[in-house]
Amino acid sequence: MHPGDLEEVMHHHALFLPLSDSDRRMMKALVQNLEVKPGETIIEEGVPSDGLYLIYRGKFRVQRKCQTHSEDIPLLDLGPGDMMGEFSLIQPIPATATVAALEPSAVGRILREDFQALISRETPMAARVLRVIAEHLVDKLIRTSEIIRQWHDVSRCLCLDDSFRELYRTWHFEP
Repeated sequence: MHPGDLEEVMHHHALFLPLSDSDRRMMKALVQNLEVKPGETIIEEGVPSDGLYLIYRGKFRVQRKCQTHSEDIPLLDLGPGDMMGEFSLIQPIPATATVAALEPSAVGRILREDFQALISRETPMAARVLRVIAEHLVDKLIRTSEIIRQWHDVSRCLCLDDSFRELYRTWHFEP
């Protein structure tokens, strides 16, 4: 791992921008730098993530298991500057997708337990960091809601279309 990876992220990533130099030093002490091999999974769908990951280098694929087929559905690719697993800093809920490296990559990981211990002692810093995480999650929620709305509109239009309904019946999807 390049020694400047963490420093670069800490000076440019939204998570660290509102922090003072002292706050950054405390956060920096929590970060574990990891090298990730191609194909290696760092977050698995259905399993609570152990913490937040900040991508320094490389590329990761986010994918979900398909309920009706055996293959996974690729959702998006992430790269340097992106973060993943941010929900896990707040609550250990099951991950909504699997994240695996597509190429040799480097990440910084902040474990939930370490983060929780830090914010319980450093209230002013906790407020600043949690605000950034909340803003990030709200942005994700807004983008996700818009995608769902678009798919709902498409689905509704298809269901109202007579030729689509006929195709649906023809292919034995309905008695």
